Amino acid sequence: MQYHVTQGGKKTMKKGKIVKKEEGLTVIRLEGSPYEMGYQHGKELKEEIKYLSSNLENLFARYEGIFGKLAFPIFRYFSKKLEKKIPKEFQEEMRGIADGAGVDYNSICLENLTEELGEIFYDYLKPFIPFLKCSCFVTKDIDGNIIWGRNLDYLFYEVLPILNIVFVYVPQQGFPFISLSWPGVIGASTGISRNLSLISLSSSTKSRLFSGIAQEILTRQVIQYSQSLEDGIKEILSLPATVGQNLVLVSKNDAKVVEISPNKKAIRSFQNGYITVTNHFQIREMEKEQVPEIGPRKTSIPDELFTLLFTLEGSKKRDEKLKKLLSQPVDSKRAIKILDQVAGPGTVQSVVAIPKKEEFWVAKRAQPPVTKGEWMHFRIDDLLRG
Repeated sequence: MQYHVTQGGKKTMKKGKIVKKEEGLTVIRLEGSPYEMGYQHGKELKEEIKYLSSNLENLFARYEGIFGKLAFPIFRYFSKKLEKKIPKEFQEEMRGIADGAGVDYNSICLENLTEELGEIFYDYLKPFIPFLKCSCFVTKDIDGNIIWGRNLDYLFYEVLPILNIVFVYVPQQGFPFISLSWPGVIGASTGISRNLSLISLSSSTKSRLFSGIAQEILTRQVIQYSQSLEDGIKEILSLPATVGQNLVLVSKNDAKVVEISPNKKAIRSFQNGYITVTNHFQIREMEKEQVPEIGPRKTSIPDELFTLLFTLEGSKKRDEKLKKLLSQPVDSKRAIKILDQVAGPGTVQSVVAIPKKEEFWVAKRAQPPVTKGEWMHFRIDDLLRG
């Protein structure tokens, strides 16, 4: 554990800094060693973390009924196995969060393994394709600069929008970066640095390998330690994956998508002047890795909404809609409108960024879809300089 020493010789922990706190979006700056950043995180967001930690099981049960509640002993077992693959520095950061917030470390670990544990649930306990309505695009704006936008949809959509956090990380090792996430989570499903943007979207696969590095941790490692798009791709290709993912990497002048299954990885680039990404693979060799379409299923969700949100067909339809919307010139205002047009009842985060200008916009709203709320403008340099 690392401390800063006062003039009187008393050891004190370096403090985090809440830069902005509003309903629907908080900005917090974390700086120092992994444990210090975790402790600052836990201390400043103590109430929010305690809420999620104590209610995670109930929140899951709300959406998945008795199956969700019964799954938690299994989740705890698998989280212990997955934790062994998490690099020590990130284990230390999670331990710092737990200590700062005064919660059980295992609860923080569970929260950071939701993608893997969700796959276990839907694959083995309640067969169901866990497609969600995430969307991402990369194109050139009217000035010729690369611009990207992303919607992130998630299961706990009634709770998460009000808990969105813009984390500003200034770590001792690696590069400073920004992550749009939630209390207790150290991953970077949407990560931004001066060098690189990283956007993660799930893509359900037939194969699973619950012995690789967890998705949340992989994204964090890539955004913190990559100096360039090429470095990011090299890091991703070198790490074993646990679940299916579409990882979008964007620099100031280029962008790539790495389509990932536990067995295979492939890269695609701009086509027709843009890149579109939803929750399925588009590279032919990766299509064989995809979970096949399921047949009719009894559900309380209307058929049309079920198809849109939870099927391979819905993901492909959303991708086609994105392609049509990108046929017109795009600036930041139009990028925001595009994201709103493909958003849904589970859209809990939405971001637009122009890497060359080092600026981005984040949607702020206490309920989904967040795209219909206020959009906050940020400059990367302002945040990283503190």
